[in-house]
Amino acid sequence: PAGPAGGQGPAGPAGPSGGPLPTGLGPYPGEVAVWNGTAWETRRLYGCPDPTSCNYVGNWSYPLFADPAICLYGTPNCPLVPCDDGNALTFADALDASGMVCSGIPCSGVDCSGAGPCAGVSHVLYDRKAYALVEIGSQCWFKENLAADNYRNGDAIPGGLSDSQWASTLQGAQTIWGETWGDVSSLTTYGRLYNFYAVADPRGLCPTGYHVPSDDEWSTLTNFLGGDYVADALKSSPTDVPAWDGTNSSGFSALPGGYRASYNGFFDYLGGYGSWWSSSPSGSGAWFRGLYSGYSAVFRDGSEFYVRHGFSVRCVRD
Repeated sequence: PAGPAGGQGPAGPAGPSGGPLPTGLGPYPGEVAVWNGTAWETRRLYGCPDPTSCNYVGNWSYPLFADPAICLYGTPNCPLVPCDDGNALTFADALDASGMVCSGIPCSGVDCSGAGPCAGVSHVLYDRKAYALVEIGSQCWFKENLAADNYRNGDAIPGGLSDSQWASTLQGAQTIWGETWGDVSSLTTYGRLYNFYAVADPRGLCPTGYHVPSDDEWSTLTNFLGGDYVADALKSSPTDVPAWDGTNSSGFSALPGGYRASYNGFFDYLGGYGSWWSSSPSGSGAWFRGLYSGYSAVFRDGSEFYVRHGFSVRCVRD
């Protein structure tokens, strides 16, 4: 038989101090402070399942739980609600988390005189996210991938699909790379991935005044930059944050957001490949553009095989 348990051992050494707790936690239930090894981060562990609420769980990077009992509506205390700070030279004006301070982003990165294709607008607020714009030739593009989980009219785009659901759906859907195993850290850098059914939905993916570019509009972009071998001009450079392996001479700042496959719902190629939908059908398929690490070519395909693939989306000005 086993002998009696031994006595308790001595206490181990105290762990290192994490520094003082942050003082700027938001006003919402479900937020916690987490020490990331360097600084404190504020994370929301659970939130409201209603997309019209101020604390909708789907708009945050850690949507582990949803609780209808904690839904909050209206202002104050609704971050990134549109407002007007009274300054015509700032854009994407929004209330802060206190609901008391309205501020915008000063014009930068475009012709602020209004003479360029962005008409002097440098940022757009959409679905509680501020997007920078970039002028390339005669076009005005979003400078980052779309991250919205609602259509333009506010209807939710179905998300959170299992692998089998993604592979079989015939309606619009969005996803975050890696979400099926609980990793949604890609959202901030790479945005969301959408199937073509979402792109083609008449409710619209992009904000008013913008749209998903057609195949011809993608060709206008690449032709302005020099043709089919201009991937380096489109891709973020190694010195950009976030970085890729291009020169980013265009300012487009493409990133390798990977994809979600149509045939099995699996995620792949994050960090090595990026693909972007056009709005143009191609027979039973739809045209898109793809960029690979280490390649200067801009790939174009329109096979039916890809319609349920999850690709990134950029918006271009009407």
